[in-house]
Amino acid sequence: MNTAAAHRRHAFAVLASVTLLALVAVGCSSSSSGSKSSSGSASTTASAKANPSTPPSCPSASEVDASLKAGLDKPTDQLNGSIRTCTYNVTAGGDDVVIRFQAGVDTAAFDVAAQSPGPSGETSTAVAGLGDAAFTMQRQEPGNTVTELSVLQRTIEISIQAPVPSAQVEKLARKLLSSI
Repeated sequence: MNTAAAHRRHAFAVLASVTLLALVAVGCSSSSSGSKSSSGSASTTASAKANPSTPPSCPSASEVDASLKAGLDKPTDQLNGSIRTCTYNVTAGGDDVVIRFQAGVDTAAFDVAAQSPGPSGETSTAVAGLGDAAFTMQRQEPGNTVTELSVLQRTIEISIQAPVPSAQVEKLARKLLSSI
């Protein structure tokens, strides 16, 4: 009987620990906001370097446009747990520019994404010398080519989607990497 009682106490303690961890995980990932932002690179640098599990802030439209030359409006900033999505409207119309920061990405998950086909079956091409690992894909849209670039720097993934040539997207990625 003592053995059965000890076993039940141990099982209860394990169950309580697992439940507590699950509640903490849900509480940590449930924060979200959807607000407009035009924060600059100083806050991007501070947030990413201070807490690598928090995605950086959205760079201003002028910072992004300095590399892309696409004519951008102020970004819409959406934060959902470890993912921040910054959407910039192209003032002349066409596809938006989207920058997504995701904290907590490991190399294995990034490699799986690099090997997976894009939404229209695109294949990725590795980009040397950019972050810890990087790949790009391009797809044809009516009237233009959309470049998608993903870069892993430590545990932060930066994904950029823009209707501009890959050289301009890579230039922006280098600028963003310097702040994290």
